[in-house]
Amino acid sequence: MDRTNISILLATALLGVLLYIVRQIGNTGIEAVAPLPREPSPEVAAAGSTRVVAAPQTTESALPIIDGAPALKEYLDSLGLNG
Repeated sequence: MDRTNISILLATALLGVLLYIVRQIGNTGIEAVAPLPREPSPEVAAAGSTRVVAAPQTTESALPIIDGAPALKEYLDSLGLNG
């Protein structure tokens, strides 16, 4: 065996070891994660809570309906982009 074959064999073996180590770390990481605590019911959370509830987005911030190339060009021009 020449040096090239030995280098390829060594690199493959080291890649296998690295893959094994990464998989072992990944497996223990998933098992070590504790489950999230349950959220209290809305009635309990509302009593004495300073939580801010976000308002739903209005239809003005929704994406426009673009039904063709001219509408796309017009929309991009309105944003200051060269359509």
